[in-house]
Amino acid sequence: MLIKTLLVNTIIDANQAKSYQLFLGCGDGVIYVFDLKTKQLLKLFKGGHSESINSMAFTYQGQFLLSASDDKDITQWDIQTAQVVKTYPGHLRSVKCLAHHEKSPFFYSGSLDNSIRKWDIGFRMEAILTEMAEKARIEAEKAAALAKAKEEAAKKKGKKKGKKKK
Repeated sequence: MLIKTLLVNTIIDANQAKSYQLFLGCGDGVIYVFDLKTKQLLKLFKGGHSESINSMAFTYQGQFLLSASDDKDITQWDIQTAQVVKTYPGHLRSVKCLAHHEKSPFFYSGSLDNSIRKWDIGFRMEAILTEMAEKARIEAEKAAALAKAKEEAAKKKGKKKGKKKK
């Protein structure tokens, strides 16, 4: 029996594989696997994330589990051993969602960095929708340049006032 209360962020079940297991991605960065028939804790997936898990998906062959986290990474786990197979870095902020089609070797991730990325289970990453992130970067640069220009104008105006008083 599990003693502590879990902050569960995402749930995925493995019923499509007829295993009757429930995978819980939690706020402590751990994935808990329960047997739905016996209600027993079967496994813990630990060490792949340092922050809260937000989303999970099974890979196209059902051999791996993918998890997305506030630590900005996606982790690929071996379902049988609960060991980390691969970490997919690349997002600049929390990864909030994952999507995968059962017949595809690709999966997609969405992040608070305003990007959606396409990943190959073969470990190749391709950013496909980063337009919003690029626009945000450009707007931030424009705002910084405008603030600097206003500051310089205010300094010049202050110097002119000082000369007029003499």
